[in-house]
Amino acid sequence: MTYLLYAFNSQSKPTTKDILTMAMSKPYTFYDQQIEMSERILSAFTSGERELYGILLAQMQSGKSGTYYRLALEAVHRGFFDSVFIICGSRDTALRDQTKDGLSTAIESFCSEKATSFSHGMDMMRKFTLSIKVYWNQELKSAKVCDRCLIINDESHTAQSKCNIPFKNFWKENGLTTCLHGDFSVLVDRNIRVLSVSATSFSECVENQKVSLGMDTGVDVELTPKNVFIMDPGPTYTGVSDFLDNNQIHFSSEPISEKTNGSHLCHILLDEKYAGKYCLVRTKQAALDEPLVRQIAKKTGSKYEGVHGIALKVLDDQGNKVNPLKFLSDPPTKTTLVHICGAFRMGQVLDKTHIGFVYEQSSSPQIDTLLQGLLGRVCGHNANMDIDIYVSAKRKQEVENYAKAVNLSDSECLATFSKIRPALNVKSGGGNKHTYGPYVEDASGKIWKKIVPILFDNKKRKI
Repeated sequence: MTYLLYAFNSQSKPTTKDILTMAMSKPYTFYDQQIEMSERILSAFTSGERELYGILLAQMQSGKSGTYYRLALEAVHRGFFDSVFIICGSRDTALRDQTKDGLSTAIESFCSEKATSFSHGMDMMRKFTLSIKVYWNQELKSAKVCDRCLIINDESHTAQSKCNIPFKNFWKENGLTTCLHGDFSVLVDRNIRVLSVSATSFSECVENQKVSLGMDTGVDVELTPKNVFIMDPGPTYTGVSDFLDNNQIHFSSEPISEKTNGSHLCHILLDEKYAGKYCLVRTKQAALDEPLVRQIAKKTGSKYEGVHGIALKVLDDQGNKVNPLKFLSDPPTKTTLVHICGAFRMGQVLDKTHIGFVYEQSSSPQIDTLLQGLLGRVCGHNANMDIDIYVSAKRKQEVENYAKAVNLSDSECLATFSKIRPALNVKSGGGNKHTYGPYVEDASGKIWKKIVPILFDNKKRKI
């Protein structure tokens, strides 16, 4: 933290909050909906009702990080837990750094709100810094979970793959694997609570729905469904449903390849609507795709700007990491085609002020990957509603289902999420969208168990 020296008028004595606020480089604001949701979750975890594992479903850029920062701070401040572990199965270091920076400023703001004196505030900062830790995929092996703690699993949808060994080992080595599947006995014994956080936790919702329906059963233990919390993003939020209602999502994108020559993207770039704007396009392979994307920019008279995964490791003269998309805050001198590859999914924030459109060229993306990509990055509070979003026509139904689901009740949203396909770590399985293994949902929403009819012969047999 950086502290500054201020001179005060002798006739106006600063308050403790004034001093702590001025000590912050960038104050963090907790919004009403974040405070309300964090209180709701903390109450559930500490009420004695055995609500031990929760799922927080919060739309992209709606304020989920601030919600779990507040939860972590209140949990330690009120003495409910000794430690908080904020973990993530992703290897995205840019998102990790953003999370750590956000936590640091959140701690400062919370202390300025709660401290009764300057020394008290400094003691609080030290306590929170020691008690609340962030561990990303490559750091999970050093996270040793203690009793009386809260575990916050950020972007939980990224971690559930069988090949995510660091994430699997974290739960195994800390003796907590069973809680992921509904056996919460270890959480009771060690006074631990777990919160999964994601905008697209489809696979976890599928698993939770199976436990709720009795389709998954434990050995010698009764499995318990996780508690689901749907976050209200508040009136200033612009999300997928808003862009849909405003006809800003166009299900017409096409793959950019030697076969198509990016003709559809060229056509859009020439639209006067996007003149003098940043136009973002994501492709899969930076080195292989760059020549063609440069050619598209040249053909349309646009400037080319490449932002690939390697750009995330660039440092300035002081050794600090440089935000490779910082230039988006400045108005472009001409229409600029920003070629993104290997970066900027999930919780990362973009300045949306000067963006004309975003373009996901993948023809068959998984729905959570699509929602967490450029579509999710242009959502947010007080977002720019003039941005157009181009995605594959193959995901029209799934995007519309997601937009409807987040406005339903908690149980209805959970049920809808469990049916959305294709998503990361969700097996398509047999049957249709109304089928859950041996269970089937009828038109009224009632669940029935399928049975195999067996013919019994009632005639007496001769012996």
